[in-house]
Amino acid sequence: LYLGLGLFSWLALSGRMSTIPDAFLYCFPEWNAVSHSLRLGNLPLWNPWVACGVPLEADWLSACFYPPVLLGAPLDPNLYFPWFTIVHQLLGFTGSFLWLRKRGASPFWGALGSIGYATSAQATLLFGFTGLEAAFAWVPWVFFSAEEVIERGGVLRWVRFLLVLAL
Repeated sequence: LYLGLGLFSWLALSGRMSTIPDAFLYCFPEWNAVSHSLRLGNLPLWNPWVACGVPLEADWLSACFYPPVLLGAPLDPNLYFPWFTIVHQLLGFTGSFLWLRKRGASPFWGALGSIGYATSAQATLLFGFTGLEAAFAWVPWVFFSAEEVIERGGVLRWVRFLLVLAL
């Protein structure tokens, strides 16, 4: 499992492999349009390079106002696109691990369950689909934060829950 993840990471980060053909054909051009628009100082409202032009902001797969996309806008999308996937896999793993530990799982079973979540067939099918990948990574964090609010309450826990829910 780790060997496969390591090989995937190396191939993706070295530029020798795209994530998934559908993601490469659809989401990568959208990401390029978002990046290009933001680098010019414009809001990413329109993608002139798909068909005769399509609304970019209205397409939730572009995730054009998702904070990691905004942070990666000045970077080369060829390098940032694979890193986005790997970071969100780790984000999903970490959230899943914390939630499973909160539910009483031992560190071993928490790690095993989190590896299962972060490398599941569903997670790998989402590689490259920016909006879907981000949503999948934040699901365990929503569960973890919701339980914190329910069990312990408090303004800061509510703020964290609402922030995680918004992402």
